[in-house]
Amino acid sequence: MKRKSGRRIPTAIWQMILEFVSDVRYMSKILDPVVKHFNGGTPHRQLLRAYEAMKGVTWT
Repeated sequence: MKRKSGRRIPTAIWQMILEFVSDVRYMSKILDPVVKHFNGGTPHRQLLRAYEAMKGVTWT
């Protein structure tokens, strides 16, 4: 049985979907080291570690 649902979705919508999926892949690769660094422990402990790491950052 052949599905025809793909034909009903306009090309512009498919383009947006594919761009989103592609962006998610790149963001996952970029954020992977950060996630691994703060991984482990409870969410509260992870947040505390992240907060401690940001204390040294100055916002200008």
